[in-house]
Amino acid sequence: MVNPDRQGLVAISQVAIGEAGRIVHLPGYGLIRVFKTVITEDDIEYWATNDLQMDELTRIKYAGYAWTIENYHRGIKQFCN
Repeated sequence: MVNPDRQGLVAISQVAIGEAGRIVHLPGYGLIRVFKTVITEDDIEYWATNDLQMDELTRIKYAGYAWTIENYHRGIKQFCN
């Protein structure tokens, strides 16, 4: 639940989010920029950051880092089992 326009809380899925992302208020935290990636009609991912100046290319770069770290940790878990 976020407050995109100071009119009250709504589900993030109900907020219009353009390619450049959108700044919304997250209760209990403050302002964040949210990005939306549509994989399929039923598979939508949201990515949030406190870096209000972040652009889509930077978001893609950090998402790549996150994926690399996730795969690294998965490998460690498999090795330890």
